[in-house]
Amino acid sequence: MAPLQKEQSQSSRRILSVKLLATLVGVACLGVALLVFTPIYAASGSHAAQLKTSGGGCTSFTQGKSKVCVNAINGQAVTTATLNERTCPASVEINLFDRSGLVSSTKSSGCGDFKGPSIPLTAGNEYIAQVILDRTGISSPRLSVS
Repeated sequence: MAPLQKEQSQSSRRILSVKLLATLVGVACLGVALLVFTPIYAASGSHAAQLKTSGGGCTSFTQGKSKVCVNAINGQAVTTATLNERTCPASVEINLFDRSGLVSSTKSSGCGDFKGPSIPLTAGNEYIAQVILDRTGISSPRLSVS
């Protein structure tokens, strides 16, 4: 009877080893799956990282022929100006302001479509674009971010 018990104990150990190995492999696979899929799911479905904007847009001047704009585009506050004046200005400056003051500025001259400065949006901030034509300033509507 002793050899039969010895065979049973070796067989039991082998089964336990296989079960333990299978459990460890399963846990490792589950861990890898969680590491891969959790960040993808969190990034695609997360609403915490999305900013809400309100306002912005354009202010028209000189009978609607020209305008200065600030808009939220791809997470950026983007400024633009379109100038269709009778006499094209010798100096065109597009400024971008936030709550702390002047953030950035671009300078040019003439008429046409101008792309001004842009910066990343931040929660709790507000942005205003301003165009200065030969020392006369016109501001856009306020763009708010929450």
